Amino acid sequence: MEHVSTTKTLLRVLREQEFDILLSCVEQVSKKYDIEIPQMEARYKSSRSRSCQQNDSITIKNHYQFDVFVATIGFQIEELDSRLKDEAVELFKLSSALKPKHNFKLLNVDHIYQHAEKFYHLDFDAQDLHHLRTQLAHYELDMPVNERFQNLSTIYE
Repeated sequence: MEHVSTTKTLLRVLREQEFDILLSCVEQVSKKYDIEIPQMEARYKSSRSRSCQQNDSITIKNHYQFDVFVATIGFQIEELDSRLKDEAVELFKLSSALKPKHNFKLLNVDHIYQHAEKFYHLDFDAQDLHHLRTQLAHYELDMPVNERFQNLSTIYE
């Protein structure tokens, strides 16, 4: 889950800066396999509009860059945003903090406590939160060194 925000950032960079790099790669592959590609600086003619309504300044490159490439990446970013709300990402991070893999390397007691305060504030009063913090402190110290927990790979175990 830690890669969701970086993926969105990389998609934005790709959308804004890397079309020419992609186009160059497509041209190289096309030449290598003798695939004909259109002249990118030629005027783009939409099959849906009449020629008198056609904007003469739109090139084939503009069409592929903005109507296809940028629009597709924008759709991917919107999809990530709609499917993975910030709260869901936070909960996924919390569950990964409980994974016993790599000797509880991802364990972060402060994050777990903050999540309990934020998402379960109706379930915990001040005394419960204090008790939780104490239990988490024990957990943080005990889990990496306790032999019973050394070979675990899932929370279920």
